[in-house]
Amino acid sequence: MTPAVGIAADGHKVEILSATGKILMQVTLTEDVSAGTVAIPHGWGHAGAGGWRRANAVGGVNSNVLVSIADNDIEAIAAMSILSGIPVQLRLPSGSAATDGSSESGESASPGHTPA
Repeated sequence: MTPAVGIAADGHKVEILSATGKILMQVTLTEDVSAGTVAIPHGWGHAGAGGWRRANAVGGVNSNVLVSIADNDIEAIAAMSILSGIPVQLRLPSGSAATDGSSESGESASPGHTPA
């Protein structure tokens, strides 16, 4: 994350948007991934529904909502959805103030492992 998005410290919330959906998650800043890369742990975003007691207790976001299921976005050989390398944009949630006094948003992250 960069100051252009308004994120200067761990723990801030950011919206991650793709062409097909968006998720809201807490940020952890790291130098362990390349600049412009967003890495999201894959998960189903259990929110208390269903009989998965352990998963419901852990919670998380459903990163699958960022994935397109359009026919032209399906991997041709295996006929599977593309689950990584998804182009995304980052922005502060509505009503959030940028930590550096800026109101810029919408920084693009390279297609990549989806945050840090």
